[in-house]
Amino acid sequence: MKNSSFLLLFFAALLVLIHTGCNEDSFSQVVEIDIPQHQPLTVLNGHFSTSDKTFSLLVSSSRGILDTAAFGLPKNAAVTLLKDGVPVTDFSWKEESFKYASTSFTGFGQTGALYRLEVSVPGMPPAYAEQTMPAPVEIQRAEVKPDGAISADGDRVDGLTVDIKDPAGVENYYAVQLLVRDTVVSPPDTFAYEYRVFLDTNDPLVSYAENQLLIFSDASFEGKTASLNFYSYDQLDRQKMVLRLYALTREGYLYLRSKEDYENANGNPFAEPVTVFSNVEGGYGIFMISAATEKIINP
Repeated sequence: MKNSSFLLLFFAALLVLIHTGCNEDSFSQVVEIDIPQHQPLTVLNGHFSTSDKTFSLLVSSSRGILDTAAFGLPKNAAVTLLKDGVPVTDFSWKEESFKYASTSFTGFGQTGALYRLEVSVPGMPPAYAEQTMPAPVEIQRAEVKPDGAISADGDRVDGLTVDIKDPAGVENYYAVQLLVRDTVVSPPDTFAYEYRVFLDTNDPLVSYAENQLLIFSDASFEGKTASLNFYSYDQLDRQKMVLRLYALTREGYLYLRSKEDYENANGNPFAEPVTVFSNVEGGYGIFMISAATEKIINP
């Protein structure tokens, strides 16, 4: 009798465990997290190059992680660019682009000059960022090889070989961009046009970046002449093109690299989160400058 009672109690307890164990709440736990209050700060995004005729800068404001409001685009910010401590140009709001803009000025691009961007948005702390202009690097050779390359998918495509002489004794960072640049004559008018060509590479040391840039450092060829190989599905030998080489700052390179990594990881549940590099004091974002050189291909 005792054994029967014990068995009944055992099976009853087992049924209770099975019932409660199959409950969803048994496999989850609710943890309340106190989200710290967010103080909005100025956000900047600007890349000024010696190849630019106009400088444009996006000015925005940061949001908290739970904030559902739209990003603010202040129209009354004070934006000034200084060179070696001396103001050289102010920026004004442009309604058509939702950015601040200024025309280029004489002397921009002086190697070694310190450029400081200062932005003051009413109601937020002032923000600034500094960059030292790198030296431009000459493109020694840019040669198109029709059907001279194999793509990552095994297709026969046009190749482009680029030679550059890397300055010794300093870390250098680069970006390459290929442009089609030509004119169309329709008397009495002549129209000039330019657009970017997508370049690819099989080089594992070269990374993709925004605006169809390919970026890399001189870590593998410091102080030497580097021969870089690219390819494109476009017919490179049938167009008037310009190869542009940007000498980047370290901060600019880190921003472009981290932003591409962020875009690749975004929405991937198996990827590690990526923080986009920022060099703005008193805010977030990027202010980067570059020295550009060009070489005409198929004149």
